[in-house]
Amino acid sequence: MFETERKFLVSQPIEHLVEKKVDIVQGYLFAEHESHEFRIRISADKAKITIKEKHAAITRSELEFNITVDFASHFLSLIDSNEIIKKQRYYINHNGKEWSIDDFEDPKLNFLLAEVELECCTEELDLPEWVGDEVTGDSKYYNYNLRKVK
Repeated sequence: MFETERKFLVSQPIEHLVEKKVDIVQGYLFAEHESHEFRIRISADKAKITIKEKHAAITRSELEFNITVDFASHFLSLIDSNEIIKKQRYYINHNGKEWSIDDFEDPKLNFLLAEVELECCTEELDLPEWVGDEVTGDSKYYNYNLRKVK
């Protein structure tokens, strides 16, 4: 399966637009693997393991599997706490597209990161007024790399 998404920094307040928010805790197994990232994530009462290509592109291969929260918690406990990302994810619907906006707990990550999934890489996208610079393909904004900022 492939995931096609674009990422943007948020440039304006969005609090009044948020329809839903969820707390997320995630960490990475096999952190130094060259070509793929292996993410464990707990979001609300659900947990997943995701395998994604690391290369910076608008479309990347992605496999995702549901796992139990207990299983995910166990693996997260094995990861150095400095490597764990905690964030709150806000959801906003804009012209039929659901946008996910991440607000990171770490004060060193003092920006909001918005992403939207697309059907294909050539899909036209109506940008909301609150998005700023596009950072799609900039690997420094991949959560995998943000965990190193700490």
